[in-house]
Amino acid sequence: MQRLKSRNDFKRLSKCTQKVIGKYFIVVYMIDNMISEPYIGITVSKKVGNAVVRNRVKRRIRAFLREYVSPNSNINFICNIIALSSVINTEWSMFKKDLNNCIDKIFRIIETAKIPEIL
Repeated sequence: MQRLKSRNDFKRLSKCTQKVIGKYFIVVYMIDNMISEPYIGITVSKKVGNAVVRNRVKRRIRAFLREYVSPNSNINFICNIIALSSVINTEWSMFKKDLNNCIDKIFRIIETAKIPEIL
């Protein structure tokens, strides 16, 4: 798993219309066959809280991703996880469950897109 860092990558991804909306997150994603592993960006706006709160949310997202996303994943996509303001007082179990549902839904969509149609 690689991190999205450059502004150009985030701008390119923001033009994409594919997204999954959860209770605490919006995950915008794009399939890219030119990359060898998933690229993931994290966005936590000032609407969520002050710098301490935003950094805590980002650390929790990164901790989840270390557990969940396998480095040997053969699914090549780019995504941006956008935290909503409702994430502030969320327990870890609910946080993890919602983000897990969003990522699982993306994996299911990508896997079904890879299956060729039978005529």
